[in-house]
Amino acid sequence: YQVDLAQLVTRRLQVSVWHLGTLARRAEKYEDTIPQNNGELAVRAKLVLPAGPRKLQEAQEGQLSLNGQLCLVVLGAKNLPVRSDGTLNSFVKGCLTLPDQQKLRVKSPVLKKQACPQWKHSFVFNGVSSSQLRQSSLELTVWDQAIFGMNDRLLGGARLGSKGGAAGCPDSCSQSKLQWQKVLSSPNLWTDMTLVLH
Repeated sequence: YQVDLAQLVTRRLQVSVWHLGTLARRAEKYEDTIPQNNGELAVRAKLVLPAGPRKLQEAQEGQLSLNGQLCLVVLGAKNLPVRSDGTLNSFVKGCLTLPDQQKLRVKSPVLKKQACPQWKHSFVFNGVSSSQLRQSSLELTVWDQAIFGMNDRLLGGARLGSKGGAAGCPDSCSQSKLQWQKVLSSPNLWTDMTLVLH
């Protein structure tokens, strides 16, 4: 493994033994209980509210106006768990879960053979209000596209919103809540974030 000494401090070597059979589909669930730093995802987010006088906007908010949109630019990622050849065919999935449990899903294009992908891809979620988003969560996951009919490999994910963070990781939880609140309390302004992937 070619890893910089500085990166080695934040890494964990995991060894597993497999049996090649029809049931050998997924790694054991114990991995999910240990928060693991799988790199960082740089994003930029903005809540766009309808233009108009402030009082009118507040009145619309009171009536749960659904004319807003959440704009997100997935800039890039670094320190991802790469393949043995040092590259990835990576893409990002986004899922916005609204208070009524409706899920809005988006996906970026695949960037081939890059260890530090720079997608610079925009996700737009239309028809949302800031009051809705205060009770919503946005999950971003980074994937390595599989070849020859295998399953795509999950490299890591991060969650923003009322139930943000990774399981068992209170620091990332409180940080993601603060970042989400900053986006919602600064309408029509971009907020830059670096999300730790677990």
